[in-house]
Amino acid sequence: MNKVILISIDGTRADAITKINHPFVNFLMENGTYCLNEKTVFPSVTLPCHYSMTHSVPPERHGMTTNQFMPPVRPVVGLFEQANWYGAKVAMCSNFVTLRDLANPEVVHVAYFLKMAHYEEEDWRVVDKALEFMDTEKAELVFVHLVDTDHYGHDYGFMSDKYLERLSIAYDLAQKIYDVGKDEYTVIVTSDHGGHDRVHGTEMDEDMHVPFFMVGENVKKNHELKEMSILDVTPTIADAMGLDIPGIWEGKVINYKK
Repeated sequence: MNKVILISIDGTRADAITKINHPFVNFLMENGTYCLNEKTVFPSVTLPCHYSMTHSVPPERHGMTTNQFMPPVRPVVGLFEQANWYGAKVAMCSNFVTLRDLANPEVVHVAYFLKMAHYEEEDWRVVDKALEFMDTEKAELVFVHLVDTDHYGHDYGFMSDKYLERLSIAYDLAQKIYDVGKDEYTVIVTSDHGGHDRVHGTEMDEDMHVPFFMVGENVKKNHELKEMSILDVTPTIADAMGLDIPGIWEGKVINYKK
């Protein structure tokens, strides 16, 4: 089974990517398939967006519109359930504990969650634990969520100097994961939503567009997609792992293969 790491850097505005001019961002564009205009879902809020990202249905289907989890009236098979069904070990690491509800606990092999903004250097803690799970547990599907960028957007303003500095640090950490896993994993780096002023959740372009990067052995290099949806992330990962794609998923597999 092919292995995939999904890294979600919370609150990354699409146009912030060109502002930070990070060497790893440049590497991802030169060596992978990417979209600087990935459209998320409304409301552009962390849990609804991540649920759509990992279940390939919009909030109208899964029913979540806030960061409070509500069990869907009609459950949808998600990425983690599908991977587990095919025998993959699933690892989840996040510093926004609400995201534990993205998967049925029975399908997750190992998990690590921190209470948001409760620890110093929490993004580093999450990354270290993800690297541990990659090494000791040999997880085939690894989900890594880093929340500090979103904190800095709320505290100092999205696109502020402090926000951009924190986004750059997040890409340092994403590169750390890539450097360890590059020989075994296809790596995706994306986000759930953007932001404006010190908020998000609207249908403004600043809130609704995020970056997407995918790099790996079988991924096209220097290949830009002009548009895609956050609903496409899960079908694309399933395709990369060699899993069947449930008909209930609304997204599509992006054009990434060599």
